[in-house]
Amino acid sequence: MNKFFLMAILFCSCGVKQMTIKTSQNMPKNTAELKQSVLDRNNYFNYEWLNIYGKTNITTPNRKIDLNISIKSKKDSLIWVSLRSHVGLEVARCKLTQDSVFVIDRMNKNYFKKPMSHIYKKYGIELNFKQIQQIILTEVNTPENESFELKREENRYNLISENRNYVITKNYSLKKAKILYDEILVNITLSDYNETTGAPHKQYVEVSGVDDFLFVTKYSKIQFDKPQKFSFNIPKNYEEIP
Repeated sequence: MNKFFLMAILFCSCGVKQMTIKTSQNMPKNTAELKQSVLDRNNYFNYEWLNIYGKTNITTPNRKIDLNISIKSKKDSLIWVSLRSHVGLEVARCKLTQDSVFVIDRMNKNYFKKPMSHIYKKYGIELNFKQIQQIILTEVNTPENESFELKREENRYNLISENRNYVITKNYSLKKAKILYDEILVNITLSDYNETTGAPHKQYVEVSGVDDFLFVTKYSKIQFDKPQKFSFNIPKNYEEIP
């Protein structure tokens, strides 16, 4: 359970880096202005506290698991995630700090606490706390080592590379994203955005190709700047995973 719980968290969304883009003919203004417009549109990143509710579905060749997900965060400090069944029983809990990752597996009555580098060593995913923090909310990830083509279509822009395809609306909000990470395919669709915060009202994330597992996550509520409590008590009878 630990592996797929972490994967579901890490691929909830996508993060921001410097753009390397090939321009097409008849592009509006220039790519630098497009980049700045997208960043300006994402004004919801200026927060201290974050609280998200949603649902996630995990499908395997043998079964399908439907869970409620709760994400709490204090910016640049701590990320806390809980997965619960529909009857309210917690299945797993995760806590991420700047340098460590902690997971409690209620189903198997065990837990582990590892340095952040464990994510890369165990799953081959190289992420630090800041990147995971960006992942929780949706941004446009354009790594420096990828060349992106920028195309304009009616009422939208397309950013396209070999491994990524982003659909950005005319008002510079992300509408859809398709990301290929090795053999993992992530599809993201977002609903309308809140006019005050700029955050999406709902987010639909589908992750496939992880050992025949399929993750689908829908954010139903995103709340900013309401202080949260982060409980992470490990029962004494739980076994620590080496």
